[in-house]
Amino acid sequence: MALSNLASAYANQAVNGMLAATAPSAPGTLYLGINNPSTGASVGASEITSYSGTRPAITFAAASAGNLYLSSTVTFTLTANITSGTAGYFYFSIWTAASGGTCICQGATNLTGTINSGNAITFSGTSSSSAGIIISVQG
Repeated sequence: MALSNLASAYANQAVNGMLAATAPSAPGTLYLGINNPSTGASVGASEITSYSGTRPAITFAAASAGNLYLSSTVTFTLTANITSGTAGYFYFSIWTAASGGTCICQGATNLTGTINSGNAITFSGTSSSSAGIIISVQG
């Protein structure tokens, strides 16, 4: 899944870091969320919280060939049925805190329809995973 939305403050830091020689500041520990946004919704809208625990902390492996992958598998065990909304797909989101915080970015997954309570949604960092989070820079 390719990254689709980046919060403007972080997008500005990235562009300034690449083109204006201004070093971007890292956000610290990052956390993974699942969203069910409406078409055209803002970054981080409609987060799903019907899973066990809070947003799990995530880390990324070193970038390779313009891609950034999760360094470990992350699993959400659902505690209620969830159904994709008007955007058609569930989204992943990356946050600055386990709860609350700022949503840095989000991207569409290939998950759609209804996923029943008790089932797990697993994200892995491998390029071949159907539910992996891959942040890709295309040039």
